Amino acid sequence: MRVPAVLVSPYIEAGTVFRSPSDVPYDHASILATIRDWLAVPPDVASNPGEEGFRFDRFGVRVPAVLVSPYIEAGTVFRSPSDVPYDHASILATIRDWLQIPPEKMLSSGRVKQAPTFGNVLTRSAPRTELPVIAQTGAPAHPAKRWIARNDLQAAMLTAHRKRYQHILGNLARLKGLRTPPKSRPK
Repeated sequence: MRVPAVLVSPYIEAGTVFRSPSDVPYDHASILATIRDWLAVPPDVASNPGEEGFRFDRFGVRVPAVLVSPYIEAGTVFRSPSDVPYDHASILATIRDWLQIPPEKMLSSGRVKQAPTFGNVLTRSAPRTELPVIAQTGAPAHPAKRWIARNDLQAAMLTAHRKRYQHILGNLARLKGLRTPPKSRPK
């Protein structure tokens, strides 16, 4: 995701970006210490039990999330205001409340009904207008030329290739000097 592109978008005042990277390798919280947090409301009757008896009554691994919105104060760090942890259903619950979607038009899910919303994070009545300074990343447009001496392996590889191609080119030069017999004409 390119954050600068998001920040200069003409649509930034109309929304919020939810980002949750799922490739985080380490969680400092002990599973046993947070076993209560793993218990979840099953989404609906049809998926309880699901395949192989799985009941969908627990949360998966904890995943960090980043919310980007001009309606959030800069530097905000937050947790769920209730005993129910945030999960992906919290995004649906927030959209439901923010857009005032009637219950009959919303996904009827026990998980979404119970999910805490991000309403306590979206606290500004007017969007922020200042843009954060974001340092340029990546290589400069014209990188300085750097010459690094070859190591022994690289030098040996170049010498071997040079000898190989000199041999091939020498054979081609000899072949060019050979004349092919004229084509015989049919009588």
